[in-house]
Amino acid sequence: MRGYKDRKEDFDKIRQMIADKLKDFPNFNGVDFTDVGAGGIQICGKHKQIRGFYYSGMPTINYDFSNINEAVDDFVEKWKQADNPTSVEVYKKFIADCTRWGCD
Repeated sequence: MRGYKDRKEDFDKIRQMIADKLKDFPNFNGVDFTDVGAGGIQICGKHKQIRGFYYSGMPTINYDFSNINEAVDDFVEKWKQADNPTSVEVYKKFIADCTRWGCD
């Protein structure tokens, strides 16, 4: 398997693909990638109104990067469904409750 540094072009390509598809969503603030043992690398969305937490679904890119298009499409679809005032407020309340009471 190629190392993460060797995949920089792939990560940049994924970032650009997602940014292009979400250009009409002003709350979209980019993505990060994380490997948390989920069988691949997760795409994690950043929302301008939510700090310190990722927003929306976190689809997984296979370690061999064989499903880039599917993972990008999944991320974009979930973002479009979740980036609305009601969902954002519900998530903000969830974060506030977790901060107050703790989350597992």
